[in-house]
Amino acid sequence: MIFSRLFSPAHTSSDPQKRLQAIAGLSVSKPAERSALHELAFNDSNSDVSLAALEKLDSFPLWMKMSQTARDDKIRRRAVARVESAIIDADSADMSANDQYEYVLKQAPAELARKLVESPRRETLTDAQIFALLEKIGRSDYTREFFGAFASVSMQMRIAEQCDDAVLLGRLIKKTDDTQVQTFIQDKLSALQEAAEKPARTEQAYTLVLSKLQAVTDRFDYEDVDARLQACAEELDALSADLSVLAENVVATITEKQTRLLARAQQHRDRLKVDWDTQQAERALQQEWLSFKAALSAAEEKVAWLFNERLSEATLSDVESVNDAVRELEGKADSFAQLKPAGERQALADTINELAGKLDAFSAQQQIAIRLNAVLSDAERTAADAGGAENIDDEVWRALAGRWAEHKDLLFPVADALKQRWNVLSKAKKREQTQRCVAQDNTLKQVRRLSSVVSNLIETGRFRAAMTRFTELQTLYDALGETNRLSVERKYGQLTEEIARLEGWQTYLAAPRKPTMLEEARQLAATAPADIAARAAAIKQLRKQWQSLATSQDKDEADIAFDEALEQAFAPCRAHYAEQEQQRLAAQQKREGLISELSSLTPACDDPASLAKQLDKLRQHWRDAGAVDKPVYEALKKRWDAALAPLSDNVNQWFNDNRVRKQAIIEQARSLASQEDSASVSEQAKALQVEWKNTGHAGKRHESRLWQTFKSINDELFARVKEQRNAVAEEENAQLNTLLEKVKVVGKSVKQHPEEMDAALVPVVEAMQTLDAKKQAVVQQRIDRLRKNAQQQVQEQALDDRKTAMLSLHDVLKSWLANDALPVDRDAWASLPKAWRNALTGQSAADKSRDWYTHVLELKLNIDAAPSLQAERRNVQLALMTAKLEKGDDISFSEALCAWLAHGKPGDAEFRRLLNVIGQVQENAVLLKEVV
Repeated sequence: MIFSRLFSPAHTSSDPQKRLQAIAGLSVSKPAERSALHELAFNDSNSDVSLAALEKLDSFPLWMKMSQTARDDKIRRRAVARVESAIIDADSADMSANDQYEYVLKQAPAELARKLVESPRRETLTDAQIFALLEKIGRSDYTREFFGAFASVSMQMRIAEQCDDAVLLGRLIKKTDDTQVQTFIQDKLSALQEAAEKPARTEQAYTLVLSKLQAVTDRFDYEDVDARLQACAEELDALSADLSVLAENVVATITEKQTRLLARAQQHRDRLKVDWDTQQAERALQQEWLSFKAALSAAEEKVAWLFNERLSEATLSDVESVNDAVRELEGKADSFAQLKPAGERQALADTINELAGKLDAFSAQQQIAIRLNAVLSDAERTAADAGGAENIDDEVWRALAGRWAEHKDLLFPVADALKQRWNVLSKAKKREQTQRCVAQDNTLKQVRRLSSVVSNLIETGRFRAAMTRFTELQTLYDALGETNRLSVERKYGQLTEEIARLEGWQTYLAAPRKPTMLEEARQLAATAPADIAARAAAIKQLRKQWQSLATSQDKDEADIAFDEALEQAFAPCRAHYAEQEQQRLAAQQKREGLISELSSLTPACDDPASLAKQLDKLRQHWRDAGAVDKPVYEALKKRWDAALAPLSDNVNQWFNDNRVRKQAIIEQARSLASQEDSASVSEQAKALQVEWKNTGHAGKRHESRLWQTFKSINDELFARVKEQRNAVAEEENAQLNTLLEKVKVVGKSVKQHPEEMDAALVPVVEAMQTLDAKKQAVVQQRIDRLRKNAQQQVQEQALDDRKTAMLSLHDVLKSWLANDALPVDRDAWASLPKAWRNALTGQSAADKSRDWYTHVLELKLNIDAAPSLQAERRNVQLALMTAKLEKGDDISFSEALCAWLAHGKPGDAEFRRLLNVIGQVQENAVLLKEVV
């Protein structure tokens, strides 16, 4: 014990200097001495000794522990500096980079984290580690500062990705020059704004769809109601994905309303469907009726085709095809008992039975047709042998006509082709017989007239004229048939005897007459003809008179002179007749060309409408082709008719098909009269008009009549549609006026509480969905105007509230100065914004002096500083400008005022300066908007 006291280690000496000296001799490698160093470092009363021991130990964990546990400021500062050096210095090897990061993240204070991310050592850290350190620092202002000053592009992207604060993102975008980062931040700001607005938009969309759903019950067209209900359901399904963004109470309200309105709309649709199903059944039955009638018309056409065109050469398959079409219709008329009266159905049934009867007799009729065709062949062969039907002997023709009549009467429909062939022969023969009878009648009339003329001439002593006219009478008498001669034979015999007695006087009478007639002929030749026909008639008359005076067959000088004069007089007529002959030849050639053009057309044409137009054009050209000689015309006409017949048959069949289709369209148009839905009627009528337009011509005989019928039906339909639309328009106008009046009432009722306007307008918005787009626009315009006025009123009220707040602040500060206590129990205190009350009660702090913030407030209002404060004013202005340029920061009026109030009770001078600010800010609307 004595030796231990005499030889105690120097490091245990009570003298600090000795302990310091002893530390130099201690070895860290020896456990005992190391333990002694550790004891000195953490428990020695002298800071220098502790620091020397720590330096000797040179252990980062010990420095780190000392920085956290040291009670001595000197030791703690030295330990902190040593730790920071180990962490921040790039050349430090005290610990690995990962250990440094873990220490700073989990144990070090935030200030050390800040220093690390600002030091070059941050290059050894990953973006994730840097971001974790920024989160440890936990200050958005520092994040903004780091973003602009130290962050790499990838780190900027990382910070921007993790940031959901729109305000901070707005400031960060100003701190970067990288286009990619700017674009990303801008997109994220847009997304955040959209997310912020999404609840309001979703609620608004739900309100609109539910309004549409409610409006469905005001409509009574099943198809429209069903379509709208499905559309609303689809829209609600699409919106249901966004329900999560709404508040729970809003979701509950929407869900309840959606369930209720859907149930009501579905019940409304189900009620309408009953009547709609009935109407559909009636329409289907009506359509079946139209189809039945169309099928019957088609069957009639097929039977007519079979008898008219295929009677002689019809095959078994042809007959079976037509028979099947008729048999399918038997018994169907009774299925329309609900739709049509018994009389109409019976008439159709009788028609079907008649068609069936015709088909049953077809075989017998076909044999008769074959025999009738043989008769036609005989007649055509006889006509060909005779050079035309008109040249057939009358007895032969009567025999052929008898055979035709005998077989024709046994056919109840004679085929049009057979009839046409017979008619060609019959008409030619009848025409010849008619012409012969007419000629005989005319000749008989002329004989009787000339007989009377000759008799009168004899009685009056004009014997020469009588003999001349008798010569004409002889020619006509010889042309009469045997029967007609008998009727005038006695009179003709009497005149013959009287003329015979007068012939002896002819030579005596002719001598003085010829010179006069010769002079008359010469005068006629010397004058130009005014009328060719009159000149020819005059020449003919002179020739007949001269010939009546001839006494022998030999011509004398007078006869030759007379012939030359008449020949000269007839020269203009000959030229005229030659010209007419050329015109007739041209007309003949034109008609030949028309026949050739007609023959080039094919009956089996894919475009019957074009063929019909071509035929009409050719017919018109035929009519306008000009005159030709009668025999030539008849021969050409026969060829024309033969070439035209098959083409006309094809076109006529097309006309018939179109007529049937247009009759069916007319029936469909008539059926629309029983429908009530004006919109459906209008659309169907328009569709029928398009179908009518696309259907070809029905032929001149039927087209005009069918069109007038169809047009009158359409006029009635559209007149009814117009009347219904006018009624609907009147109803909608009344509804529009009602909604406008409701908007007006809402405007008056919420005048004192404009924030309640949207809720009050919901019934109006829902009701307006039933109007058309134009009327909705009128109501929406009125609503927008009302909302604009309300918004303006709210803004004005807000400005008034801010002015009131400024006045209340004046009263509070004045009372505080007078009573040394805040008047928290007064009304003025309650009217202050919460931020001001927090500042006045010390719940918020300011990092600048009150004078500094006073200068800021005065700068906002352009209030000049006192001369003695000009230097301070310039410093404040410089600081504000620097912060704005470097960091993009700009303190608002409201922030400056809160900071001013956070300094506690003001002095009199400070209060007076604030009073000046309060007085002027109430006249500045822009700054008033910043007051919170």
